[in-house]
Amino acid sequence: METTEMNEEWPFTLEVLVQPPSTVRPLQSFASPVVVALKAQERKDAHTTNGASWNTAGIIANVNLVRADNPSFILDPLYRQLSGHTAGGILSPRTRPNMADPTIGYAVFRSLRISEPGEYLLRIVIIDLDSRGSEYGPPLGAGRLGPTIFSHVVRVDPTAISFGPDSTQIRMLKHLESEGVWY
Repeated sequence: METTEMNEEWPFTLEVLVQPPSTVRPLQSFASPVVVALKAQERKDAHTTNGASWNTAGIIANVNLVRADNPSFILDPLYRQLSGHTAGGILSPRTRPNMADPTIGYAVFRSLRISEPGEYLLRIVIIDLDSRGSEYGPPLGAGRLGPTIFSHVVRVDPTAISFGPDSTQIRMLKHLESEGVWY
């Protein structure tokens, strides 16, 4: 699983728990959602002493499409090369948090589709929309970009044979369902 590097300005990192398919046909919805975990950099920072998680209100995740050969260039979203649920809030687990787990919440991107053949990466970024902060942490700055992570390469090919989620993805999706994260 890919993880972001630590960033002193943001107390979070990202980890891709469910990757997109390696190969897909143009405009075919991915067989399973792409799921990213938002984690505290330090386990001790993931939960308060009473077990409450961070307040993730105002923190969203957004996914963009980039070419695999030039990941620093984001493809124009107006051309709709990537469609589906490309943005959303961070979903907190509904079960009581495991104090040893640094996971604060999850971003779930459903029904993603890529329209053009080629090789791509998904670029997932966290954005803070609320400058007030919370009792669990300082304000991060409204509109400020947080950690970014890239998926593995997705090859979009009109002749591709698509498969459903593999056994690892199915196990992860069942685990997330048991935590109350609906996909």
